[in-house]
Amino acid sequence: MQNINSQLSEKVYLNELVALVKGSQYERQDYVNIVQSSSHRTMYARIRTNATGLSRSPYCNVTKLCDECDEIRDFKHLLLKCKSSEVRRVKFYDKIKDIYPDFKSKSIIVQYREIMNLNFNGLDDCNRDSMISFTLAFVDTIYKSLV
Repeated sequence: MQNINSQLSEKVYLNELVALVKGSQYERQDYVNIVQSSSHRTMYARIRTNATGLSRSPYCNVTKLCDECDEIRDFKHLLLKCKSSEVRRVKFYDKIKDIYPDFKSKSIIVQYREIMNLNFNGLDDCNRDSMISFTLAFVDTIYKSLV
């Protein structure tokens, strides 16, 4: 039964990954121009290229499952679904609720895409800058918990 759930989870993951990549081109991404800190740019590049070592074993092509949730352990899971980062995620949602009230109600895929692209449509410049700042801090705390 667990093997079937793992296969279904991996299929969902792959479909979501295709949705993220579909239509993208190999060109300079907006986040590179937005993020001032070189350490944050490096962090984003590692996350976006799946160079965090989360979902695959470095020694073989075996998908890693989250110890707490029994789902594929990738950065999207850790950031937006995992029980282990729930406290940090709730704090993030609480910080942004006044500047971007619709964010929490969006699908995980849309939330992840907006976080990874730092593209928060519909926000004025001031709120967008605040959202970017809160997002970078949130992603940074989750990323640093891996190291």
